[in-house]
Amino acid sequence: MSSTSTRHRLRSGHRVRVRPLNRGDGPVLARMWDELSEQSRYRRFFTLKSRLSERTLEFLTDIDHHDHEALAAVAPGGDLVGVARFVRFAKQPETADLAVTVVDAWQRRGLGTLLLEQLSARAAAVGVTCFTAEILAENTPMIGLARQAGSESVGVAGGGTVVARLAVTDRTEQPTSNILRAVARGEFGPLAGPFRF
Repeated sequence: MSSTSTRHRLRSGHRVRVRPLNRGDGPVLARMWDELSEQSRYRRFFTLKSRLSERTLEFLTDIDHHDHEALAAVAPGGDLVGVARFVRFAKQPETADLAVTVVDAWQRRGLGTLLLEQLSARAAAVGVTCFTAEILAENTPMIGLARQAGSESVGVAGGGTVVARLAVTDRTEQPTSNILRAVARGEFGPLAGPFRF
């Protein structure tokens, strides 16, 4: 993965730069965490966390850009305002778990959709053909993002979560609303460990 960053204008008119997350990003990732509301933190980890541990930060920045990819959205002032990542399943290398996090002040501007689009293209380039996602049933913004990207929810699975399976193709030449097509089947659960950020 090259270290190239790209500049984008969101549908809200705001500008961001998208670049690969790297090992030196622990401090900015921790600052981004501080910008998330308690509700946003809960929606990402499915539990309350007041801070990211050193172990979690190490995992979140130990990225090989093939089996574990993460793209960061950087605001004009240099703050990290969003991250989209996938982690490939070792026993199903064509499938990867997906997570998108956007700081509260930048939500509903089109940033999550942009990050999904960029991550989808990256996934297709390394042979990932399917994203899986588990979303809290009450997390209507993320469910809305999944639907906008062309997905469908599968329904409530134990613990009040909605599971979705999203076919991945490189759709960089097609409209954002067609980034991902839904495959409404889910035979997966949450990824264990500290991934959910």
